[in-house]
Amino acid sequence: MTDLRFALRQLRKSPGYTTIAVLTLALGIGLNTSIFSVLNLLLLAPLPYPQSERLVRIYAKTPQSDAWGLTPVAYYTLRDANPQFGLMGGFLWWGATLTEPDRPAEVLVSMRVSPELLPTLAVPPLLGRWFTREEDLPGSPVIIVSESLWRRWFNSDPDVIGRSVRVDGQAVTIVGVMPASMAAPIVFGDVDFIRPMGLTTAERTSRVEHWMHLVARLRPGQSLAAARAEMDALAIRLQREHPEDFAQLEFNVLPLHASGVDLGSRQVTWLSLGLAAFVLAIACANLANLQLVRASGRTREYAVRAALGASRVHLLRPLLWEGAVVSLAGGVAGLVVARVCNGWIGAHVVFNNTHVGHALPLDGRVLAFATIASLITGLASATAPAWWIARGAPGAALKEQGRGATASRGQQTLRRGLVVAEFALALVLLAGAGLMLGGLNRFLHRDIGWRPEGIVHGYVPTQTPGYARDDAVVHRFYERVLERMRELPGVQSATFSWELPIAGYNSARRFVVDGRPAAQAGDEPVAFFNGAFPGYFETLDIALLAGRDFTRHDGADAPRVAIVNESLARAFWPGESALGRRVSWGPLDAPVWLEIVGVVRDVQFPGTLTRPVTQFQVYVPCAQEVWRWGAFALRTKVAPEAMVESMRRVVAEVDREIPMWEPRAMTTEIDRRLANSTLIGQLLGGVAVLGLLLAALGIYGVIAQTVVQRTPEIGVRLALGADARAIYRLVLGSGLRLAVAGVACGTIGAYFVSRVLANRMPELPPPGGAVPFGAIVALLGAALAACWLPARRAMRVDPVIALRSE
Repeated sequence: MTDLRFALRQLRKSPGYTTIAVLTLALGIGLNTSIFSVLNLLLLAPLPYPQSERLVRIYAKTPQSDAWGLTPVAYYTLRDANPQFGLMGGFLWWGATLTEPDRPAEVLVSMRVSPELLPTLAVPPLLGRWFTREEDLPGSPVIIVSESLWRRWFNSDPDVIGRSVRVDGQAVTIVGVMPASMAAPIVFGDVDFIRPMGLTTAERTSRVEHWMHLVARLRPGQSLAAARAEMDALAIRLQREHPEDFAQLEFNVLPLHASGVDLGSRQVTWLSLGLAAFVLAIACANLANLQLVRASGRTREYAVRAALGASRVHLLRPLLWEGAVVSLAGGVAGLVVARVCNGWIGAHVVFNNTHVGHALPLDGRVLAFATIASLITGLASATAPAWWIARGAPGAALKEQGRGATASRGQQTLRRGLVVAEFALALVLLAGAGLMLGGLNRFLHRDIGWRPEGIVHGYVPTQTPGYARDDAVVHRFYERVLERMRELPGVQSATFSWELPIAGYNSARRFVVDGRPAAQAGDEPVAFFNGAFPGYFETLDIALLAGRDFTRHDGADAPRVAIVNESLARAFWPGESALGRRVSWGPLDAPVWLEIVGVVRDVQFPGTLTRPVTQFQVYVPCAQEVWRWGAFALRTKVAPEAMVESMRRVVAEVDREIPMWEPRAMTTEIDRRLANSTLIGQLLGGVAVLGLLLAALGIYGVIAQTVVQRTPEIGVRLALGADARAIYRLVLGSGLRLAVAGVACGTIGAYFVSRVLANRMPELPPPGGAVPFGAIVALLGAALAACWLPARRAMRVDPVIALRSE
């Protein structure tokens, strides 16, 4: 305790040093803690389910993707094979319309779930009950509403159980209320209600649509590695027993809490945390330099104490206590910085494109990270001065502290080495952050093959009984809405499609090319399929490269046709025309053949950083394959936001039972989907600026202290006739030499960081050598600015005053 009290007294005597040291650590630890909070939320924090660490999600692993959904056939085969899991349940997302008398219809986010899913999650209902196996039938008239919908729509009515509402025009009964803890927006998003899976016979036998999702609970004591091994064995068995369906199929088992974050976001978050760690390393070097400055002023004190018999342990303990106190104070202040940053991040983070805002708590895991970072930083920064003091000899130290002496050569070498290390780390940090930000900027502004500016869009469901049985009625509804939308003032063109190219198409199907040797089962090429109305390519500004667009004559009874993208045409008919060729999808024993009538440009998906499972795209007329869900899109001459209410009104005029879901400008939708990557980019920018400032502060401290120590020498030089500008160049040159040495060392690290980023984030286009060159210029500029003030002070030294102490 004596050493601690002594350390506290010494820190009180140096308020400037203490304040700078604590502030430096607070910023470095705070930013790192904030980024770790994001990582903790996305990948590490447990879900709000009992023993959530035992919950996993099972994907199909194919040559195209490591995390693909299951086909219904694969889902039921896997479920019925009864692998060695405790429980297993499936789900799929499903938009649906909720209506009540005297209330407008509203499109809500729902899920269709198997009866086993809710027991798998092990969350009891807030009110009522879960589904039974007998209710897992097509059109089952029961639903379970979320707590948020119960409070918003039903005013928290405790008697809501047994109440009848209409979902997609069908009367259903509310049998339960899900608690808020069921939500887990990072996995499921904001789900308003759930209904039984109830797949039809056609849906259950589908072998081409990968839209099923499977959640399982591991047995007590079962590890994730053991579960993966069991799934590998099951995949081999299924391949052998059903080669026509499961050839080369594998399974990927991931922890459920990590499955809700796409690969791109996971990579960006991990890499950001790695780059932010460089700030802590720079802060350590800076703090070590500050402590060396303080220690140099106390060299005589240490020498006297050592000469009087103090051991090296007694000399070092107060210094280590000072480092510990400063690091803990910096850690506490860093938590304040992290809390502020977390509040800002939490207000803007988006999950599953539906849940905006989420608390980023400083939980035990985050607090442990901040504590460990503080202690490591404090110990690392105290190592340099402790080593210098421990190796010093009392006699030599007393001689060096004679009148007019400067700091020892060893101390100066150590301080300069720390500055070189700071600049090397800063270059790696700046280059890495610049490459990520530059790649993200190039990604956002790359040629995506279509033009989202000026487009407003919205989705509609047509799953009500009036549309469920007749495709022609559904198609006529779409046509009537489009006719009215095209008449709206300011509309240039309008279209309807199953999906829009924002974050990828969901309908990925294997296909066969007519006239080509059949691929081995499981190796068939995969393409995104999308249904479109005539005018789709014009509205989205997708260039037609060959052939024709769809027309009204491509109806349900006309020959089946398709339009393919240039990547598909180039891959299968290089140097030839794809027009008139045929492709098919579906089971090999019942293929659906499509004649290619057009070739269009490839389109990219600007709303996601994840590489799509395929570059091939096939478009079919909506009239030849009718979906009960799709998107209207208008290209307008006016602001897209101004058309939102007009779109709602048009749909309601055609059928007031069909609402439009979340109409908005296309650019707004893309920005929302990239919100998390943008937040990480902004944090990285702040981290890079902080690293640059810390490096500049480090070199400023060394050069300023050097000028103070060499003031008598400078006075002698000036008294002997040296030019003041020569002194200026001497001081400036000494600082720039340190910066150049650091940049030279950091170039190697920057190269390796660029390789890591290129391998981990291939979707971010590399910005080339401009970013590393810019980082080098920024660092040298900061060094020049940091050395300018000490150099100016040196050239203005008065020789008389400088030599008075001699």
